Amino acid sequence: MQVKTIPKELGERIVEERTQNGPYRSFQDFLCRVKPEPAQARALVRAGCCDSIAGELTRPALLWRLYAENDTAAGPLPIPDDYSAAQKRAHEIQSFGFLASRHPLTLHRALIERLRPVPASQMHRFVGRRITMVGVLITEKSAETKHGQAMEFITLEDVTALYDATLFPEVYRRCCHLLSPNRPYVIRGLVEDSFGVAILTVHDLQLLEPTRGAKANRPSMDTQVADCTHEL
Repeated sequence: MQVKTIPKELGERIVEERTQNGPYRSFQDFLCRVKPEPAQARALVRAGCCDSIAGELTRPALLWRLYAENDTAAGPLPIPDDYSAAQKRAHEIQSFGFLASRHPLTLHRALIERLRPVPASQMHRFVGRRITMVGVLITEKSAETKHGQAMEFITLEDVTALYDATLFPEVYRRCCHLLSPNRPYVIRGLVEDSFGVAILTVHDLQLLEPTRGAKANRPSMDTQVADCTHEL
């Protein structure tokens, strides 16, 4: 797992300095010893990488101290309130490309409870039956039938396990525009056994989203990310 804007060289330097000279005692100690560029330090703070050395300081407070590091007339610096949980999740997605602190499906717990999906860890018990599952798209592999029709093999993950699913041509044509890595889905289909492995033959695939009324009252993750661009 790597912060997208942090070069490999800096990551190696952080580890090497800690190995040779001991743990970082504070955020200021980290800055003095590693000397990251301000933009790099800001990215590490927003990603939560400095939380363990922040002491009583919030992430916005760390950024205040970063910007005031060379200002000898700054005087006592404030400790602003920390980012909200939603802002921290948005920062994680910006930093890593995915939600790192929790499984994305936990954000949809109430909706998933209403759907009552079969957990991936239990799907082998439903071979030959049509079921509903949920999952975050992890990988895709395009393929063609012997007649040249496009289809796809996908791997998804719920909070219990990874599982594989197959979109044959008719379903793939209908649902391919919805497929995007790291997004949550509701998948309905038939569980089949392939050489001792349970695989879901997909009959229908939809994005896992709140109902229209609930969605209107809940900011999307895209909105949260956009709002956070106005933060420190």
